[in-house]
Amino acid sequence: EESGKWIKTKQDGILLFKNITFALQEVDKEEKKADGEYDHNEENALLSFFPEDEYFVGKKLFHGELNTLCTISERVTDDEGKTTHLKIRIDAQDIETEVENNKQSLSLFQTSVPFIIRICLKTGGKFLIKSRHEIGTNFTESIKAAITSAGYKCNLFKCFNKDKMFDKDTTFEQIYESGKDTIIYAFESMGTPKKWKRFPTTYDYSTWSNSGNSCDGIVFVAQKNVSVCGFVAYAAKDDPEYELKYKLTIDGVVREEGPPRKCTDWEDKFYKSIFFEDSYDVSQNARIQITIWISKCFANSS
Repeated sequence: EESGKWIKTKQDGILLFKNITFALQEVDKEEKKADGEYDHNEENALLSFFPEDEYFVGKKLFHGELNTLCTISERVTDDEGKTTHLKIRIDAQDIETEVENNKQSLSLFQTSVPFIIRICLKTGGKFLIKSRHEIGTNFTESIKAAITSAGYKCNLFKCFNKDKMFDKDTTFEQIYESGKDTIIYAFESMGTPKKWKRFPTTYDYSTWSNSGNSCDGIVFVAQKNVSVCGFVAYAAKDDPEYELKYKLTIDGVVREEGPPRKCTDWEDKFYKSIFFEDSYDVSQNARIQITIWISKCFANSS
């Protein structure tokens, strides 16, 4: 079995194949030629066959240069049934490209995707773990393996991305954004990261205008040692997006300034979570100030 390969066939279940070339496509029974029409030689001892665990239609791949997910939409075969090209759809752009079925042409398309874990320890230590997730497998297991490889027990960490806390059912597709790095925060804590809201409720009819010329902000004092990793801004009431920039100040010292970014995909209709480029440990009784500027377009102050 070590030198063979278990393959799922169309009619006969899963069979073990040895010493054959997995470069062709299995033929349906109705399409099979008469036995005498096949050349039974060493190169054609089996009707054309292509294993499902290689490059099958519907398989997800990762484009290394574009940093985006793709899907195999079609396998193009020649008169002998050999796969000569693969048609691959770039999911985010909804465009299709055709590549030759050879190792060099397919080198850009990977079966795993990169992700980054930002580890924040109780001692204040911080470091990054760069790892990869095999597409189609359990994403939380990939995260656990990455944390374990760094010498830590994964059950001591709470992991989240943006406003989503991870659980055993979290999938990579739920947090993936085309063209962007996939970053996960992992806090060494048995507690749950808390989202603090300035107002207890929201109102559909309560609004105010912003053009980027004035700011909105909030100041609060930590009653115990905390880690600050982001903030939540209100969504635009009638627009699908806006531009936002921010400044984080802790005890009078500017710790981070975020350049203008485009925000969209409102959460629960009213909010937008913004994560800092780093997380910041804040001591008890320290003064935390977050200031933001919002505009439809900073360039023209709209």
